[in-house]
Amino acid sequence: MKIALAAARIFVIASLLLLFSNCSYAAPVEEWSRTYGGDFWDAANSVAEIPDEGYILTGSRYIQTTPANITDSNDAILIKTDLNGNEQWNRVYEGKRGMKVSIARDGGYIIRGLNNWDFWLMKTDAIGREQWNRTLRVDNNFTCFAIEETSDGGSILAGGDILLLSESRIASHLRFVKINASGDPEWNITSKKPQGDMAASVRQTLDGGYVLAGSSGLSDNNADALIIKTDAKGNEQWNRTYGKRGEPEAAYSVAQTEDGGYIIGGYKLSYGLMKSDYDAWVIKTDASGNEEWNRISGGSYEDFISSVQQTSDGGYVFTGYTNRAGDLDTWIIKTDAKGKEMWKKAYERSKMDNIYTIKEVSNHAYLLAGYSESDGAGGKHAWMVKIRETGAGDDTTGERSVPGFEIALAVVSAAIAVYLRRRVI
Repeated sequence: MKIALAAARIFVIASLLLLFSNCSYAAPVEEWSRTYGGDFWDAANSVAEIPDEGYILTGSRYIQTTPANITDSNDAILIKTDLNGNEQWNRVYEGKRGMKVSIARDGGYIIRGLNNWDFWLMKTDAIGREQWNRTLRVDNNFTCFAIEETSDGGSILAGGDILLLSESRIASHLRFVKINASGDPEWNITSKKPQGDMAASVRQTLDGGYVLAGSSGLSDNNADALIIKTDAKGNEQWNRTYGKRGEPEAAYSVAQTEDGGYIIGGYKLSYGLMKSDYDAWVIKTDASGNEEWNRISGGSYEDFISSVQQTSDGGYVFTGYTNRAGDLDTWIIKTDAKGKEMWKKAYERSKMDNIYTIKEVSNHAYLLAGYSESDGAGGKHAWMVKIRETGAGDDTTGERSVPGFEIALAVVSAAIAVYLRRRVI
């Protein structure tokens, strides 16, 4: 009887300790979800936080005629909200596409995007009224997939020069371009490697250089995930590919980590007994691009990662989508520093939804932006969601867990177990 009682005590204590140690890993709760737009297809591509005031988002409005023809158009949108995501005002700029928004020093906004396939830069005042705009032609064949702000107020563009060789083959030359704060080109670099490369993501690094992620091997339909590190002038310092020949892989998003390495999100083709599917794929590298670990996440449908970010606790947060025969559902995964899943939140709703970007706006709170067809009546709407982790998410001090806490917890558990065993004996 005493032994059974002691065993029960140990079980209860161990369970409580386990619960306590994992309480910081609780799935997030949704603080609010908002959609914006009317009868057209509106999508949010970028969002910035305005401290103590709200949020500013930019994106695109696709207007399709019936029947569809060459009069279809894209317009850029700029939407200002309060801290709860409620719209305060919106602006539309005809014939453009907004891809990145930032806050100017005078309280206005800077939109980086595309005018057809040319780079477009616009400055507005604090209520979105245009003050000036520039359009820059890079190259007739250049397709821009990524635009980011640089530390000097300029812009970095990345993508590829895409040429159609036949119905089943393309040639792609990776290109990236540095633009100054006034919208003038500083340098323009093309990598004409025979295997065919293309960039889908670019970020400025802590040393003033750049890291690009995308695909290599497009010319023979045998793509691998690609990452390239350059100096501040765009000169290549090193490049790495990840994947297995004959199994298509690609990187969609890259970010530098606090240890100087990189976290990459994309997809890889995984082969099963009955069928093959694309699965979400995460790779962590050191500062030289050498793989430290990788993780595959996916179910019975096609899963992709569209955005990745390191979090304030040293872990990572990813957002992506599942393609169920054309029906898109979006999801968010939080991992620890080693890529172990801590929680996952999915939006499995009636129609198409997709998140393009995620960012941590405060400790344990995340802002997501994209589009939703499930909310509202008619069309696809720009969509913004704020979620917050429960448990440790209530701590806003920004302090991390004490190093060695897990070890100490194990020691305490063992000591309690030994003590109870001695009492029984």
